[in-house]
Amino acid sequence: ALTLVEEDKKNAVLTFAEGVNDAVMVLIDWIMKLAPYAVFALIAAVVARFGLDLLQSLLIYTLTVAAGLLLHAFGTYALIIRFLVRMNPATFFRRIIEAPVVAFSTSSSNA
Repeated sequence: ALTLVEEDKKNAVLTFAEGVNDAVMVLIDWIMKLAPYAVFALIAAVVARFGLDLLQSLLIYTLTVAAGLLLHAFGTYALIIRFLVRMNPATFFRRIIEAPVVAFSTSSSNA
């Protein structure tokens, strides 16, 4: 519909939309910078209420989930790659290494 509107009115709408986008990006940047402190505060409040035993249980759970994910990624996928794709899993993982590195190292929703 915007393509059918007069040029000056269309530019006004586009300028407004770009301004809103810029403002939202600044807001998201602030939130992302504040998030680690907020998470720490939430964890500190829970630990203060329930004690350090809860933190130990959460650590064990986190390590268990991480071990399961690693086993799945390098066990199940390796078997699928070896027998269904008929490719050396080490070669496959070397070729795709850039994708997970970017995924885990990027903290911006803009990336």
